[in-house]
Amino acid sequence: VGTLENGSHGIQFVAGTVLSNFTAPSEAITSISLNESTYTMGKGETFQLVHSFLPLNAIDNVAYSSSDDGVATVSETGLVTAVEGGTCTITAASGSVSATCEITVKAASKQVAYTLDGTATGGSSGYAEASTITQNSVTWSVVGNTTMSPWRIGGNSITNVDRAVTSTTVVSTQDISSIEIDLGTMSSITLNSLTVKVGTESGASDISEIVIDGSKVKASDINVIEKDDAEKSWANRYFTFVFNVSVSATKNKFVELKAINFYYFGE
Repeated sequence: VGTLENGSHGIQFVAGTVLSNFTAPSEAITSISLNESTYTMGKGETFQLVHSFLPLNAIDNVAYSSSDDGVATVSETGLVTAVEGGTCTITAASGSVSATCEITVKAASKQVAYTLDGTATGGSSGYAEASTITQNSVTWSVVGNTTMSPWRIGGNSITNVDRAVTSTTVVSTQDISSIEIDLGTMSSITLNSLTVKVGTESGASDISEIVIDGSKVKASDINVIEKDDAEKSWANRYFTFVFNVSVSATKNKFVELKAINFYYFGE
């Protein structure tokens, strides 16, 4: 290290020499973001909060805390555990910078109201044809290959085309609080978006319409959709799931739909 004319320090590089003791300067965190700002849970459930921060070269010293451990606790890594019914605030902080997530814990536990099983074969073998399938008294119209297991949603040589899974009868008399979409493989297909519509009629979205960017939809995993407004009722509603897809190949490519699980809070 040599001294520059203004008194600051510089680095002298010598051919064939490796400098291993140089550490890039770090800065204090100036902003924190969380993956959720509000979240509803049932007693005993867990939920993973994930934080991000700026600047990127800052040291990750974010610490989590709960405003009421009697309602929900949070670990050092952001894992929230619901304890009892009520509300509390989970805070992720670094110095004076923080972000919060409002947690609501239902006194009742989360229960399955209905499951659409995408591994039960039957119906159409074409991707652009609608199959009518009834499972547990609920009838669905599925634009996809339902003779495969899991069902395959896709096609070939298409751009921004909607493939929908639509209930033509109400799904449940229970007030649905959340939905889990269990997806399998995405085979050489671009999923542009996934839209969840909730309506008072089949295919309608007059109650809710939740649009998820395709880049945030996880293949070979479970994707959770929470009710967008706790004041809305998702009881006695029709549900539609719209996969907007693109396939450049001339051969059929697809998204596998393994199951859709509907949950409510009950004793």
